[in-house]
Amino acid sequence: MPDRLKALVIEDDPRVRRTLKGVLEEEGYLVIERENGDAVVDIVQTESFGIVTLDVQLGGQNGFDILRDIRTVSRVPVIMVTGRDDVFDRVVGLEIGADDYITKPFHVREVLARVRAVTRRKADTEAMRVQPILVEHCVMVDGLRIDLDGMDIT
Repeated sequence: MPDRLKALVIEDDPRVRRTLKGVLEEEGYLVIERENGDAVVDIVQTESFGIVTLDVQLGGQNGFDILRDIRTVSRVPVIMVTGRDDVFDRVVGLEIGADDYITKPFHVREVLARVRAVTRRKADTEAMRVQPILVEHCVMVDGLRIDLDGMDIT
């Protein structure tokens, strides 16, 4: 059986954290939970995650700062899940790198739909990356033929 996708849930409210964990586990994720942002960047650098959910209002470091830190090391999809529903907060979250923003209280079906949408967009983007094809002495890149005869490539 292949490795399960991992999800990182960063949430200080144990009830909300349990709910998010349950939703993600039903979707097939192996869930790692954190109640604050301590060592999150280290975790994101050493583990491969399919999705991160991140609260804004955590004890200590806030979710916006954690998101900025995550974005310095990873493009993992991040969904902000927070009680802060002010339009300014939503815009800030999205502008600094969140892939989506869900306000509490939330419905678990909405969370699941948004997780699926964000991960689907990431998969679609990765599938669209140009793949060079080497044919004899030329490379085909997105319909462009590059002749390599006589070129010194190192």
